Amino acid sequence: MIKKLLRYCHTLRYLRFSQLYWRLFYSIRRSCRFYRLPKTADPPPPFNPETLRRIDRFLKVCHAEGLHQEVAVDALRNQALSFLGIPMESQHSLPWEDNQYPKLWRYQLNSFSFLRDFAVNAAKDDYLGDRDRALHWINDWIEHTAPGSGCAWDGGPLSDRLLNWPLLIAVFKLQEPQIRSAYARQLLWLASWLEYDLRANHLLKNACALAAAGELTGHKELFKKGMHLLEEQLKEQLHADGGHFENSPMYHVQVLWDCLLAYVFLEEKPVFLKEALINMSRFLEKILHPDGDIPLFGDSVLGAGPAPKTLIRLVHRMLETDGADFPEKGGEDVDPASGFYILDNPAGDDRMIVKTTAPSPDYQPGHSHCDVFSYELSLAGLRCIVDSGVHGYAESELRAYCRSTAAHNTAQLDGYEQADLWKTFRVARRSKRSALEFQTNEEEAILCGTLTHFKGHQHERRIHYDRKAEVWTIQDCVDNFIGDQRMKSFIHFHPTWTIQIDQNLVRGFSCGVTIELELSSESGSQIDWVLEQESFFYCPEMGVVHVSPTLILSVHGKAPLRLAYRLRKG
Repeated sequence: MIKKLLRYCHTLRYLRFSQLYWRLFYSIRRSCRFYRLPKTADPPPPFNPETLRRIDRFLKVCHAEGLHQEVAVDALRNQALSFLGIPMESQHSLPWEDNQYPKLWRYQLNSFSFLRDFAVNAAKDDYLGDRDRALHWINDWIEHTAPGSGCAWDGGPLSDRLLNWPLLIAVFKLQEPQIRSAYARQLLWLASWLEYDLRANHLLKNACALAAAGELTGHKELFKKGMHLLEEQLKEQLHADGGHFENSPMYHVQVLWDCLLAYVFLEEKPVFLKEALINMSRFLEKILHPDGDIPLFGDSVLGAGPAPKTLIRLVHRMLETDGADFPEKGGEDVDPASGFYILDNPAGDDRMIVKTTAPSPDYQPGHSHCDVFSYELSLAGLRCIVDSGVHGYAESELRAYCRSTAAHNTAQLDGYEQADLWKTFRVARRSKRSALEFQTNEEEAILCGTLTHFKGHQHERRIHYDRKAEVWTIQDCVDNFIGDQRMKSFIHFHPTWTIQIDQNLVRGFSCGVTIELELSSESGSQIDWVLEQESFFYCPEMGVVHVSPTLILSVHGKAPLRLAYRLRKG
């Protein structure tokens, strides 16, 4: 009981007072029903035709850039939906509020984000019956979801609908009164239930939806409120380099897409939003793997948003930039605030991406993992050493595993987690990165940082990249602890790699590419190593899990404990 109370105290002390206030206020308001369901004018106001024309032109650009997937469109026509690896059981009715599906599954259904490919395809392909299908989906949602009730009216999926419905409305010319009325009602509901308790990407999405929907419906007051909130949140949530402050590449992509949609809706393009889009695109370009997709740090999976390269091209097109505002391929570091560092040779397809930030932001670290000083590595364009990804957001052993220290390519002392992660999104005590240095020139790059654990010990990691030899040397040192303890360093390989241990050398093979790992002379004590083929996992998509071959290096003794190894392409 006392331990649980302390955990709550350590969790709550990081929250803002305003978050606690809004959580309490909304809870009382819902339980006591201190609210009124929004009413709209009869007849409801028309959608702004100029805004719809801007959206339609944008969808044509999306089609030209290849944003849509033909396979996904064909599945939609057959109403064969699947989220989190769970297919919809019946293709005849849509389970908007069916509790047999996980909440995140229903969130994705109610968001209407799955219809993005459908709308983009329709911008150029007038396929027979597609307009009727879109109209059916919207009307079915209106008929089967009671206003203000269920997860369909939570801030996240509601904001997504306010951004996604207009894509269908614009391309299929949907002006039916029931759609205009339902859209206006959702806008009014969102305005009175903004997610001030959760904040972070939730509140930023609310702001994008409020501004965009206010522009579409001509609601000047809510438009002004949304624009003010959007400017405020972009200033708060973006680092100087354009990275989103939750340090999850997946949410960075989603935030960038939401902001781009808001930009498309607006007649007058504010400077602050244009600058944010440029900076976010610049950041995204720098942290991508050679395969053009994101690393899986924090809560991140592949395919949970538009393809990053396509998204960056869309920003180019919509902002009418010539590329001068965007970086060339490569670049060693992103920014100390974001804490992502790139150690690569810009002329090749070998790239190491290192994350150095502790759970962030302090008041909303729910999407953070124990991945300080973890890295991902691509060789010859193939992902080789990978992060865990995310299996889902339901409380489970896999959720706990994906957030744990052992699921990342970093070092751990005696089983201590870098942060006290509990439940699905909660974080109590957490370690702090106390020092960081980065040096780079044409011949080498050196990254050195220190993590001070909340238990008192310190972990220092030094990564040296020799550009000429194309060798990464990783050195770990753990100090400031009492007695004999064991330090472990985890190296998780992509499931497509075959790993073999040959005396003092580890070799990995995949698609004709070889990686070699050898112990370095900088290690102090005797190092043990073991290859685990069944105990560690890789979750590149929600609901998808693969076994990840994992090498565990360990050293035992008194402080300080040192361990070092080298990685090179064979």
